[in-house]
Amino acid sequence: MKKLINSPKALLLVNPYLFGSFFIVALLSTAFLFTFAFTGAVSGLHYITTIIPVYNRVFHLTDDFIYYDETLTMSALAGAYSGDPLWEERYNSFDHELTADIHEIQAYMDDQTDRDLLQHLVDANDALVVMERQSFELTHAGNLVEAQAIFKSAGYLGGKVAYRDGANDLIASMRKKQDILFRSGERVALGILTALLILLPIVCSFWVLVSLLIRKQRHRIEQMNSRLKESEVRLLQAQRTARLGNWEWDIVHGHDYWCVVTYEILGLDPQKTAASYDEFLKTVALSDKRAVVQALDRARKNRQPYDIDFRIIHANGEELVVNAKATVLYDERGEAVKMVGTIQDITERKKLESRLRESEQKYLTLVQRSNDGIIVVQNNIIKFFNTAMLKMLDYRRSEVIGMPFYNFVSAEQRDMAVKTHAARMKGESAKERYNLQIVSKSGTLTPVEINASIIDFEGAPATLAIVRDISKFIELDRLKSEFVATASHQLRTPLTAIKWFIELILKQKNGLKPKLRSYLLQIYSSNERLISTVNDLLTASHIQTGRKFIITKHPELLGTVLKSAISDTIGLAREHAVKIKCIHKNSSKKVVSVDREKIIEAIRNILDNAIKYSKKGSTITLNCSEADGSVIISIKDHGIGIPENQQGHIFEQFFRADNVATQQPGTGLGLYIAKQIIEGHGGRVWFASKVGIGTTFYISLPIT
Repeated sequence: MKKLINSPKALLLVNPYLFGSFFIVALLSTAFLFTFAFTGAVSGLHYITTIIPVYNRVFHLTDDFIYYDETLTMSALAGAYSGDPLWEERYNSFDHELTADIHEIQAYMDDQTDRDLLQHLVDANDALVVMERQSFELTHAGNLVEAQAIFKSAGYLGGKVAYRDGANDLIASMRKKQDILFRSGERVALGILTALLILLPIVCSFWVLVSLLIRKQRHRIEQMNSRLKESEVRLLQAQRTARLGNWEWDIVHGHDYWCVVTYEILGLDPQKTAASYDEFLKTVALSDKRAVVQALDRARKNRQPYDIDFRIIHANGEELVVNAKATVLYDERGEAVKMVGTIQDITERKKLESRLRESEQKYLTLVQRSNDGIIVVQNNIIKFFNTAMLKMLDYRRSEVIGMPFYNFVSAEQRDMAVKTHAARMKGESAKERYNLQIVSKSGTLTPVEINASIIDFEGAPATLAIVRDISKFIELDRLKSEFVATASHQLRTPLTAIKWFIELILKQKNGLKPKLRSYLLQIYSSNERLISTVNDLLTASHIQTGRKFIITKHPELLGTVLKSAISDTIGLAREHAVKIKCIHKNSSKKVVSVDREKIIEAIRNILDNAIKYSKKGSTITLNCSEADGSVIISIKDHGIGIPENQQGHIFEQFFRADNVATQQPGTGLGLYIAKQIIEGHGGRVWFASKVGIGTTFYISLPIT
């Protein structure tokens, strides 16, 4: 476009002063050329009706069509490297306007050769649009690397070359037509000069109109040049962001080209270094130079793709890793004449890939060396098994990958495992930790603890399960229970004997000094506490093993049961200066089916805790009520309360809250035993507590 504007003929068109001079000359020559007035007028009319459409055709070709094509390329390239969807919106807008301009250009063309050239250019542009839209689709899918690869592909670069060649051919044809029109313009000028004396008003109006139109066109051309410069700046910014430069190697004539970014990547100064094949090779690392030369030779001679990663030495001495891609152009004899390609600095990407490989290797090593089994299940199919899991089941990896996970779960628990996995995959509430038994190749059942969670595996949700063999823990727990039971039995006999002997001594009315009696009473009290502890241990052992823990129910009045429990704890209440208040309502007259001794023990354990941790002088309130066919017993104290963060563990074996562990002696078994006894009766126990205010325990038992 700049060449077109700066040509002498173009100056004649766009400069109104030249037109004025031409008009004066035409006026003076009219008297001598009057005989040619009619011919000149006809030729002038032809000039007016032809020159403006031709000029508009050139304008649309250079302004809208070329500008929007470069803008489309820049938008697609920026979208592939940034992943921002706004670039695709800009792309679609410019593509729509470009299509409208093409139809307008086609309407002005009356020559079949011009139409063929335009169609060739449109076909080349359409091929580029297909690849650019493909890059947006890959960007939406998160495949930025593949999207970026399209702009480095041989097909895309070849398409750009084909487009540029088509544009040059079309512009050359337009210039040829323009030369013809300008020659015709000379005849127009002659005709106008001849007809000026007759058609002076019309001629003057014509030149004024032409002058105004050309002024407007010149303003639009200046705007176009400004927009093209802005487009070039944005394209350069996109290339710098992507660290992607383009280059051309003229194999025949040596007229090579490097863009600004290519110079920056190579660390060379375009003012001091001319683009050439030899200068490029100087930047290649010595150890990679042979591979680069061979790759270039294969691309030229064997028509193989040129796509290679290699190292270069930047001018500052830094070693960079770059990727180069190129398309080879051939003449009609099949000889390579030019290579058009790109070069991209991929140093940071290579570093990230290296760190990622190291991270993946560390992760895989940790997973494979884990003592716990690790399994990934997707759509009920096993996708991953670590070494520990294979050892548990005694299978080879090839025998389990791709198999349904429930094939390795015991038959009794298979349905539960499948339902739990399905609920988790649907996002429904599902246990994260649970126990089940897995089946080995030999049919051996192994108890395991499962800790499962949802992960993303190969682009889709899956279950990651950590499988821990708990058979040793179960065996240790069994041995512990047996030891506790055996030790408790062994302790119970001498403790009972001590109790009897002390009772016999204390029954003597004479011969015991007060001080000695006081000592014996202290021994008796300590012995009773020790017997109670041994009994708790035995009860906990029986509950855990299921042996000797048998609940035999009989109809009992609830009031009688409560009085017995209170009677058993009244001495402890006096010792701690605490009162027990029982509110008798009609509920206390209800008959409940219970194992009297065990239910009294459960209530007594809760009362013991209420007494021990209540403030001196406070009152413990025991109340009864009915709800939904059950009787509700509440035991309310004004003690120290249970910390909120520990309330979930209060019914566990041997657990004692932090705020009581140092205040009162205990085993942490009382509430555990109470819960097991109450639930063994088909009841339920729960509580509400606040630190510093107190605790209320609730016991629900079915009414007979």
